[in-house]
Amino acid sequence: GAIAELASAGSGIDILPIDGAAADALRKASPFFAPDTIAARARKAGVERDDEVILYCGGGISASLAFAALTSAGYGRVRVYDGSWSEWSADPATPRESHA
Repeated sequence: GAIAELASAGSGIDILPIDGAAADALRKASPFFAPDTIAARARKAGVERDDEVILYCGGGISASLAFAALTSAGYGRVRVYDGSWSEWSADPATPRESHA
């Protein structure tokens, strides 16, 4: 989905506890767009900074990357459904919707 696409190639996340050339190299290798770009893409997908966002994917890994990207852009009400689709789909009692 649109939010999963936020965790894409680019740079700009500043969460490294080190300084100097090593930190600069790691920032340039970051898998995230700059926080302003992440926020703009989230708004385009209909997600505002004060919205509650629950992210999921197949098992939680990609959703965790989107979590890191959104929180770096100032989104404070973001959570990851840890079991994600793998857990949800294993329970026949949970609702599902298909857009196929």
